[in-house]
Amino acid sequence: MKAFRLALVLVSLITGCAVVTVKKPAGDKPAELDPALWSGSWIGADSAKCAMRILDEKKSVVEFRGKQPDEREDVVTLTVNELGDRLVATVKETEDESCLFFRIAISNDHLALFMPNEKLLKEAVEKGLLAGRVIKPERPKDPKAMPIGGDQTILEQFGSAEAGKLGGVLQCFEPDPGLVYIREKAPPPPAAKPKKSERRK
Repeated sequence: MKAFRLALVLVSLITGCAVVTVKKPAGDKPAELDPALWSGSWIGADSAKCAMRILDEKKSVVEFRGKQPDEREDVVTLTVNELGDRLVATVKETEDESCLFFRIAISNDHLALFMPNEKLLKEAVEKGLLAGRVIKPERPKDPKAMPIGGDQTILEQFGSAEAGKLGGVLQCFEPDPGLVYIREKAPPPPAAKPKKSERRK
């Protein structure tokens, strides 16, 4: 698993959540992306860096390039859709049946990723409120050993209709961001040298 995708999974585990995925891009419709806002470079914790640019404005497809210190650059493709009055991004995969997704908030200064509320979504699937399935981790051969990893909740789809059944979009994601990046500002232009006439004054 590449670095950025691994980071998302680790954030889920650290915050006490298992992995939640969806079979098709989450959200209701493609978001209108402002190139000035979605193009740029950001710096995260532990000197992690990322850069984004729009690949397909009509389909709201964004390229995310993330890099941890001393690691190879990880390039992933995100599909950004509207989900009610919020935005949600789905990591495009080709080899897996389902994809990681998260709520995304962006401004001129910050980029924040909010992980799905795994407990709420898992219970919704188990109760039949949402279409999907829950995969339990494999039990080790040693009965005394702990299971490896947590449950994986795979949703058939996730849009406003599904979020509405659970109290709204914000309730379906963790309240605190799992990953936060600060926009890397371009260095200011060098100061112009004073003219000879100005130096004499």
